[in-house]
Amino acid sequence: MEYPHSKANIDKEELQAAKIMYDLRREKLGEVHVATMISLSTLALFYQSVGDYKTALSFYEKLSAQTTDTYGANHRKTLKIVRLMKDVLSKIESD
Repeated sequence: MEYPHSKANIDKEELQAAKIMYDLRREKLGEVHVATMISLSTLALFYQSVGDYKTALSFYEKLSAQTTDTYGANHRKTLKIVRLMKDVLSKIESD
């Protein structure tokens, strides 16, 4: 699966900005607001793209619970997160 961010393109400033955005949205909008979940998904993708699969998995697990509660287990957003979690799990298992 291709991701918009490759190891070569991620820098500490981008990651820090994504963390700040997530924290701000969580604080102002709440944990399950769509914008907050998008920020969490962005962080998960960042960590996945740089090979930090355990951190990415923890974010995907949180997102999976949130999207399941918000949209239901069979919603396309939930299923996408579950698919990404499986990708990360397979990377962890192969390491």
